[in-house]
Amino acid sequence: MNGQVLKGKELKSILASNPASRPEYQKFKANMNVASPLIIVGSACILTGAVINLSSSIKEANDVNNGELGNSYPGGLGLILVGAALDLVSLPLLFPAQKHLVKSVEDYNASLKTSGRIPAQVDVVLHPATIGIRVTF
Repeated sequence: MNGQVLKGKELKSILASNPASRPEYQKFKANMNVASPLIIVGSACILTGAVINLSSSIKEANDVNNGELGNSYPGGLGLILVGAALDLVSLPLLFPAQKHLVKSVEDYNASLKTSGRIPAQVDVVLHPATIGIRVTF
């Protein structure tokens, strides 16, 4: 907004309250409401699978050092694959969501131009004989 970076909550309140940007913002939210849980669960599965694999490898290495072979060690590959699949499934939702967010911001900016609200810049101008105010549209 006027060159300022907005936080997520500020952007949400601005886009959701503007009639021009609200429809695209709601499409963005709908896509993100589905994609976000998929990403979270998928990433958690990948992380859990990696931890299981690591702990199994450590146990196996300790058993080999102690001369104990033949034990079964749990593997986390299944969780890693499920997590990767969930993360991949979320991608077709993320790309359109980003497009809807960009379109919502563009619609908001266009509504400012058509509503008569023109951004103005006010400067104090100093001349040798006078002081003035300059308004630039």
